[in-house]
Amino acid sequence: MSDLRHHPRHGRARRALTMIELLICLAVVMILASLITVGMGAFGFRAKALDTSNRMQSVLEAIGRHGASGDGNSAYRVQLDGMEEDVRWASLRQVLGRLDLEKKPGRLPPNIRLRSEDKRNDAETGDYSLDAQICWLLRSRDWGWGGWKLNDRDYYLDNSSPRRGWPSPIGETLDGTLEILPADHLKVSDLDEAWFRAQWPILTETGMTRDGKSYQDQKAWPPSDWDEDVPGLVPPRWPSPWGRAQISRTTGTLAPSTAEHHLGELSPLKTITLMQCGGILPAGAEGYDAYRNDRGKGRPWNDRWGNPLVVVQAVFLPARYDFVGDEDSKELRGGRDFLIRQAKESYQYTRAVYLAVGAIGPVLREPLPSPWTPEDDPIVLRRLWQQIRETTQAQRWTEKAFAEGQAPWSGVARGQQGDERCFVTAPVEIK
Repeated sequence: MSDLRHHPRHGRARRALTMIELLICLAVVMILASLITVGMGAFGFRAKALDTSNRMQSVLEAIGRHGASGDGNSAYRVQLDGMEEDVRWASLRQVLGRLDLEKKPGRLPPNIRLRSEDKRNDAETGDYSLDAQICWLLRSRDWGWGGWKLNDRDYYLDNSSPRRGWPSPIGETLDGTLEILPADHLKVSDLDEAWFRAQWPILTETGMTRDGKSYQDQKAWPPSDWDEDVPGLVPPRWPSPWGRAQISRTTGTLAPSTAEHHLGELSPLKTITLMQCGGILPAGAEGYDAYRNDRGKGRPWNDRWGNPLVVVQAVFLPARYDFVGDEDSKELRGGRDFLIRQAKESYQYTRAVYLAVGAIGPVLREPLPSPWTPEDDPIVLRRLWQQIRETTQAQRWTEKAFAEGQAPWSGVARGQQGDERCFVTAPVEIK
C-alpha cells in the first residue's frame, strides 16, 4: 500500500501549533469572553435600573392617585392616611363644641377663657352657652387684657375698668375664626392648651440683612429630629411652601427667607404607611411584615436587586398667628388663623406634601437586620436613606429647583460612589 502522506494530491504535511500560538489563541478567546461578559453585565444593570426607575415612579403615582381619590384636599388625605397625621382646622364654635365645656371648662385652645373663670367679673349669669361664656385673651397671657364674646359682639376689657368694653380690633369670632380640630378618637381629657399649641405651633420671626437685602428667618414647627443617631419622631414641617417666599409675620406680606431646604432633609420614617396608602403594600401588619422580610426582586416595594425602596416626605402648613409678648401683640393684624388666610391668598393653597422615592441598587452599605423587628424601622430606614442621598447627592435639589425651575434632574437621578449605585426621583408636590 502506498504512503498517502507523500501522495501529491494531499500536499504538505500539517504542522502542529507551537506553544506561543496556543497562548495567543487562548488570550484572544479570553479577551472576547471578558468583553461579552462586561457587555452582558452592563446590559443587565441597565435593564434592572430601568425597571427600578419605573417602580419608583409608580410608587409616587400611586400615592398621588390616593390623594386625589377623596372628596377633600389631596395633601390632607396623603398626610392623614400616609403619615397618620390628622391636622385640620374648623371654626372655633365647632372646636369648642367638641370640648364639652360644662364638664371640662379648663381645657381650651390658646387665648380663650370662659367668662365664669374671671373671678373679678361679678356678672356671672350661669349661662354656659358659647355665645355667653367665651372670653378672648387677645392682648396678654395674663388677665390684664382680654375681650368678651357676648352674643354677636366682641368687646375689649382692661385692668382699670373690667366692665368697660369696646369693639375688638382682632376680629376673632366663633363662626369665622379657625382653630385646630381634635380628631374624633382623642379623649377630651387629653386636650389642653399645650396640645393645641403642639399641633399648631406659633411662628417666630427674626429679621436680618444679607448682601444688602432684607430676609426673614422664620421658625414654627419644632425642628425635625428624624436624622439623629437615635432617630426621633418629629417630621419635617415648614411654615411656607418649598421654594416660595415666606409670609412675614411682621408685615403680612411675602418676604425672602433665609431657610433654604433641600431634598436630603425629607424624612423616610413614614415609608411603610405611605406605601400602604398607595396600595403598594398590603394594609395593616401584613404590609409591615412584607416590607421588612419579603425581598423578592419582583415585589413593587423592592428594587430589582431585592432591596427595599424608601419614600421620603415633608409637609408645608401655615403656623399659628399669635403674640409672644405685650409689645409684639400691638402689631397683630388678625386672629389666630391670619397666616392661613394669607397663605390662601398668596399661594392659593394652605397645605402641601413633598415626596420622593429612593432606591439602594445592587450594593447595601450595611446589611439589613435579620430578623427585622418593628424597633429597627427608624434606624434601618434612616440608614437606607443616608446611603441613597449621599450617593446621589440629593441635596442638589434645593429651593431654586422649585422656585426658579433650575432642576438638577428630571425623572430619576442616578449616583455612584465606588461599588454603590443608588437612585432617587425628583420630588413632587401634592397640594
